[in-house]
Amino acid sequence: MDGEEAFTTAIELLREHGPLSEDEWIDLLVKHEVDEDTATEIVVDGDHPAVLLLDSRLAVVDDLVDRLHFTHRLTADEIASDILLDTIDLYPMTGRVAGLTVSMHTDPDLFAERGLDPAPDQSGIVTERGTLSEYQPGDLVEVTIRFNADPNKAQSHAHLIALEARREMLGLPVADIEVTPADNPAEVDVTDAVEEALAAGRGGIVYFDTVVWHLVVTKGFFTEPTLPLSELLDTAGYIVAHDFVARAGTDVDDILDQQRTAHIREEYQLPSAHAADVALTIGRLVVRTETEQDELIEKRMQADPHYFDVLGDDRAHMPVVEVVVSRINQARDRSDDDGKRAVTGFRRVSTTLLRHVSTTKAKAGALYLAARGAAIDGDLENAERLLHDAARIDRDAFAPRLMLSSLTILRDDFTRAQTLLIEIGAYEGDPVLDTVNEILANTGPEPGRNEPCWCGSGRKYKSCHRGKPPVNEEQRAFLVSLKAAEFLGWSGGLDAVESLHDLRVSFISDPDVFDVLSEDRELAIDIMLIEGGAYARLLDVARDYLTEDDVTYIEGILERGRSVFEIEDVEPGIGMTLRDLRDDQRYQISEERGSSAVQRGTFICTRLAPKGDTFTAVVTPDPVAAHDAPILTQMLVDGIPPVELITMLSSRFIQQSALIDDLAENGAHLASLRLTQPEAVKAWLDDNLEWSVDCWIIEDDMNLRGQVRLEVIDNATTAKIIAFAEDGLESIIDSIVEVDADATVVDERHLTADELADELEAAAEPKGPHLRSVD
Repeated sequence: MDGEEAFTTAIELLREHGPLSEDEWIDLLVKHEVDEDTATEIVVDGDHPAVLLLDSRLAVVDDLVDRLHFTHRLTADEIASDILLDTIDLYPMTGRVAGLTVSMHTDPDLFAERGLDPAPDQSGIVTERGTLSEYQPGDLVEVTIRFNADPNKAQSHAHLIALEARREMLGLPVADIEVTPADNPAEVDVTDAVEEALAAGRGGIVYFDTVVWHLVVTKGFFTEPTLPLSELLDTAGYIVAHDFVARAGTDVDDILDQQRTAHIREEYQLPSAHAADVALTIGRLVVRTETEQDELIEKRMQADPHYFDVLGDDRAHMPVVEVVVSRINQARDRSDDDGKRAVTGFRRVSTTLLRHVSTTKAKAGALYLAARGAAIDGDLENAERLLHDAARIDRDAFAPRLMLSSLTILRDDFTRAQTLLIEIGAYEGDPVLDTVNEILANTGPEPGRNEPCWCGSGRKYKSCHRGKPPVNEEQRAFLVSLKAAEFLGWSGGLDAVESLHDLRVSFISDPDVFDVLSEDRELAIDIMLIEGGAYARLLDVARDYLTEDDVTYIEGILERGRSVFEIEDVEPGIGMTLRDLRDDQRYQISEERGSSAVQRGTFICTRLAPKGDTFTAVVTPDPVAAHDAPILTQMLVDGIPPVELITMLSSRFIQQSALIDDLAENGAHLASLRLTQPEAVKAWLDDNLEWSVDCWIIEDDMNLRGQVRLEVIDNATTAKIIAFAEDGLESIIDSIVEVDADATVVDERHLTADELADELEAAAEPKGPHLRSVD
């Protein structure tokens, strides 16, 4: 039994026999002829759609949720806008499995269009206009969500998420929403069940979703409509705060701070809980008002006059910065104004701390924090001054010298950068130090102040490149990307990089591909630099630091941007010719390795940079389906948010053909029709079937029944149909002939499973222009 079949078997068995412990699940798989190593990998390390219950057993709840009854009490704003605001009452539907949610809207423009002014982080389910018009404020309704991606088709939980993301990206409904009156709700008491959950939690709190699934799976609640979950908890004397359930009166923030302190201490191997507590305290301070900041600092100093002296420990710098940047990014997520206030708060706090440390090393640590605050705010000149002060008073301080080395490289001061890099322990083989050494080694005799500059600009050396050695094209490309990446880190952009990277790998179900890409953040970083605006912001705040060569290079990057290209010609091992879909301009690409893995007539998305007389791809090109190529091109021209772009590029990991191959155990039926009215047939397919990646999908009650492709063969358009049932094949043929009366069947036969696999593999090979690509 191969891995994918074993995964499907595992989910079916857990759905039938669960809940089960990990050991019970593994034993059951072994009894069903899954070898023990594979079973262990699926259960312990696998990405599966099962939830962990209170007693450590696992259960599949996706099909169970569709049979449960959850209620919600409507507000006047919801009725007027036809938007159900996301609350804990709706969680069992919108978050039915960890990580898998219905499409929740957060677009403020959409909310405003419906007359809503929600909290900055509020999301909601947008229903059709008029859905809630018959209700009154306070009415109790039952909300039912039927998801359109069948879990049985997914190779993994991540694949299921990807299937739903793909539907949303193509403008297809992710779920059907049904709202009905909830008459005569049952009266239930959740006290005993919640107390059981709290007893298994830590510190008097327990995750809200743990409580939900304990109520649903273990206790059998919500098989009939009840009062809303929020009201049941409130009546029983419980609160929900920060996604945790606790008894009323519990200080959830304090408990979470204690747990975070322990976590930070363990993660960064801090010498004491005190160092972690200081990191959390400074993190809280940045989002407080000035008065609140002063009061909390005074409170800490009264309890311990040396409270902030732990900043003198180099090991404390990283957790403090991590916590602060996390708080700032959380504020930025709420709104730009909140983000700016958090940055201002950090600058004030870090400056204030200089008055509340009593050792030289602690002062150096506080100066470093103040420099980070200035850098996040874009004040690089002040940041550099603070770093020099920190390095001067503490000659062993690592963090200030590391950041200073980056700032000196930013302005091409390679001699100073070399000294700093050596001081902090950079070694031969470090790409940054090697590049700096190479540049300095190639420096010839320095021209006189009034002599022409070596760059050929015609200007005097003193007014052009004085003190800046020659940098070749390859070195400039490396340095600019390094400067931008460092700036991204200073400005708090690394959290966004990690979020994009996590989103990308969540689409991957193939373990071999996952192993390759799970550690590769190249695309996520590049998207944050371009679409995320880091390059533009670097020019805005650091133009005085950058050389004219840097500015020209970055402006060229932003002008070229990212695009979708058609591969017009390929010379394997040498390069290829690309056509930019934006303006039909051709580019000759030097790409020795990549040119051996692509085919003429296909599409890729990448970013190009000059390389001598040709160009090169800055990031590894991502294949783009023919149907998506013009769509993505226009989105790039209009300006596409980073999350949408990485979703669009990563959806290629959804292997629809592989799913068909898995499901067609008994073979399938195939037919080819030569068309006389291909545009009419294509219009019918668009209206009646779902387009997915590279073909139209035949579905019946969300069960996959086959696929249709249109291909240009011998100057004629042919419809190629694969169906699992003969009646399904005949139905599609009849529909096509009804649209195109002169269409003729040129091939019709039954395929075994092995023959079908060969047919699908052959279908993936480009044979001519795809009809969807010429729209």
